[in-house]
Amino acid sequence: MRALRAPALAALAALSVVWLRTDTAFGRQGCVTGFTPATLSIPASGATVTAPATFSVQTSSSTCTWNWERTQLSDGTFINGFPTWLNFPSPFGATGPASVSFSNVLPNHAGPARNLTLFFGGQPLPVTQAANPCPLTLSAPTPASMPANGGTGSFLVNTSGSPCSYRTLAGAGVTILSGATGTMFPATVTFSVDANTSQQPVNRFVFVSSFETVFFAPGVAIAQNGPPVATDAPPQGFVFAVHRPSSGAQHVSAPEPLRITNGENPTAAWTATTSEPWLVVSPASGTSPATATISLDPAAVAVLTRGTYVGTLNIASSVAPNITRSITVQLRITDATSMTQPPSGFLDIPVQGAANLSGAVAVGGWAADDVGIARVLIFRDSVSGEPTGEIFLGDGTRVRGARPDVVAQVTAPGVTSAGWGLMVLSNVLPNGGNGIFTLSAYAEDVEGHRSLLGRKTVTFNNVGSTLPFGTIDRPAQGATVSGTYNNQGWILAQPGQFIPFDGSTIRLFIDGVAQPHVAGYGFARPDVAALFPFPTYANANGPAVQFTVDTRQFADGLHTIVWVVADGAGVIEGIGSRYFTIQNGSASQVAALTTAEARSAAAVRALPQATALLWERLGLDQGPWSLRFAGGATHEIRLARGERVEVALDTWLWSKGCGPHTAYLMTGDVAGPLPPGASLDAEHSLFSWLPPIEFSGTYEFVFVRQSCNGREERIPLRVTLGSK
Repeated sequence: MRALRAPALAALAALSVVWLRTDTAFGRQGCVTGFTPATLSIPASGATVTAPATFSVQTSSSTCTWNWERTQLSDGTFINGFPTWLNFPSPFGATGPASVSFSNVLPNHAGPARNLTLFFGGQPLPVTQAANPCPLTLSAPTPASMPANGGTGSFLVNTSGSPCSYRTLAGAGVTILSGATGTMFPATVTFSVDANTSQQPVNRFVFVSSFETVFFAPGVAIAQNGPPVATDAPPQGFVFAVHRPSSGAQHVSAPEPLRITNGENPTAAWTATTSEPWLVVSPASGTSPATATISLDPAAVAVLTRGTYVGTLNIASSVAPNITRSITVQLRITDATSMTQPPSGFLDIPVQGAANLSGAVAVGGWAADDVGIARVLIFRDSVSGEPTGEIFLGDGTRVRGARPDVVAQVTAPGVTSAGWGLMVLSNVLPNGGNGIFTLSAYAEDVEGHRSLLGRKTVTFNNVGSTLPFGTIDRPAQGATVSGTYNNQGWILAQPGQFIPFDGSTIRLFIDGVAQPHVAGYGFARPDVAALFPFPTYANANGPAVQFTVDTRQFADGLHTIVWVVADGAGVIEGIGSRYFTIQNGSASQVAALTTAEARSAAAVRALPQATALLWERLGLDQGPWSLRFAGGATHEIRLARGERVEVALDTWLWSKGCGPHTAYLMTGDVAGPLPPGASLDAEHSLFSWLPPIEFSGTYEFVFVRQSCNGREERIPLRVTLGSK
């Protein structure tokens, strides 16, 4: 009703201006002689159609034309309309004497009397509404938050007036169990709340009035959680495809992982069911947090004909078995008579025409396909002295979660792994990596189709570079390691400079955090020395580097590794960038990184936001910190792709915070684990992220801690990767 009231008032106010100008033009103002009663008094309970607030307009003649002109509020200001509580009169104007009624005056729930003055035909009419003799106070509901499965709660009603009564009106999804009306104070109102079958948290209401009507009465808001099950599924759900060629094996989209968490009970049990026999989830039950796999049942798919099929994956929690989290899954089946599409995507970096590139150069972008991407291949054009054609440089690594911007816009099988990247060491290219080179990227799908994602012509200038260079050889990209592991590669300084031979300026970073490991340096690498001979390169006879890492000191799972080196002149550069997986199982001395998956994004966003101080610094040289006051807003940081950031959170030393922080990355409706290359030193509240080159877009982080008063608070951080 409020929504309808505002446009109506605006239209009537505009019309009144026209009437006012017309009356002025014809000299009709001044023919209103008064009102009966001289002051319109409205009871605190308001006015209705059956009991309107009425007054009479007296005129000097029967031909006197008049209308409402304006309203003067109690503070002396004028408005071309009416306050919300009064609404508008009927009639709005007339010719000659008339009776005017306000039939829609809201009850005065607030308490103090209301006063204003209306002007009809140039004459003022004072209007008052009596104070509420029984203003009510309402307590917050208990419990403060209702579970998604529903339940019961209560709140208190009290008043400073006497004698008084109250009545209630339950909003949608709420039933009053006791205390619906009463005359004794304080009164307890108990209620029940239905299960929340929507996909988001909701607010239920109970309206309470000290009058017979509860029209626009104040209400008690009852916050209710959304579905307890949370997943990181894309908003549009998942897509699978099967293509049946005229001969040979059919092509099938790869299975999709799905994180499952719980917003009310971090370790609650869950079960998953599917609406179609061709849709499979494994495991079909478990406890949160968990990762299930969505795939196709070959036997059920075999009996389906060409076409598009839609199924639903339903996940229910033991804390709310009647509420399911539903995920749409689409299956497209094509055959030799129907056309499938080649891959699509883009080569984002390096930018066209980039100059003065040197050392390790990031090549990255995204790719998607209507059945599935098999690989991304990067080539360079041949240069003078080489056979004409393209020369293969390597495969782009595809990483799940690397491109949220693409997931938000593209619906395709495996789109959550659309981002890809490759580091190309330009120093080993012909002519020492100096001159103009053209790079190309191709995507190849599971059917064998190949598409050009882009070509970029750039200029490498290693001869003019002052940066150290090199590469990490071991572990290989994506390798799985365990136990005590030798991390190996090589590093050189530019001609005229050197790397200290004791390796003291070479540092190891794992997940963006500098490690205490000491580098072994000075080992021979004849293959490197042949390309970069001594004495032009001071370290050519011993460029090999080795870090011995006890991987049991890190949690099982995906990690990133990079070296940072400074030459004798203090010039700093990052060397290498790759993923590797640590898998020690029971031999691991660190708990697996699962606790960060134990919450829903809605539950985390519902926490009160802390007024936070943050410090940040960018780059690999661990330079000075910059203070950032986030206040109650989301702090935002823009980074170039592959640029490192450190954020020191609202620490105890500065703000007397209490509990340590926990870090989350918001993906879908899951507050999940941090992305590759990121880590949180919970003891010192220090967040670090060195994003791999595959990552681009905007990422939402939330840091949660328990404050000194025992409540949880959140500090949000938004990081955008791209061009600064």
